[in-house]
Amino acid sequence: VGVIRDITERHAFEQKLMELATRDSLTGALNRRAFLEQMEGALQSSRRHGHGLSVLLNDADHLKQTNYTQAHQTGDKVLIHLAGLAQDCLRGTDRFARWGGEEFVALLPETDGGQAVEVAERLLAAVRRASVSSDAGIVVPFRVSIGIASLAGEVADGEKLIQQADEALYRAK
Repeated sequence: VGVIRDITERHAFEQKLMELATRDSLTGALNRRAFLEQMEGALQSSRRHGHGLSVLLNDADHLKQTNYTQAHQTGDKVLIHLAGLAQDCLRGTDRFARWGGEEFVALLPETDGGQAVEVAERLLAAVRRASVSSDAGIVVPFRVSIGIASLAGEVADGEKLIQQADEALYRAK
């Protein structure tokens, strides 16, 4: 005697729940919680193997002005496009997340400060070539500011690394 049960729908539902728990619904990037979990593992690996680790924190410049003058839908298009550009500039081993409203963060394992600068320059070049169109057909260019922090001897945790990248971001602005 056997019982056969099709669990396809249940599996799809579980996958959707996992996605909702770990992904930003607008951009598809990791959410903050999922990023922090992955960052902790990368920090441990970096310390254990003595590899570099860097973080890029980037912020869409003047997004509030875009939302005000072109509507929030256009601002959302900017965020979606920026997330796509950033992910195109990253390697498969890197992690990318929406950190907050208009901020994104990238975790670059086995990457020192100089290599992180190269990644940031690639992203800046991609953004300089980018624009989105509003629903009214108006072409809206956008810009981004980026702060970089790399693992150093005194950095004990991910929170400190993010804080350093945040300070660098505001110096960049």
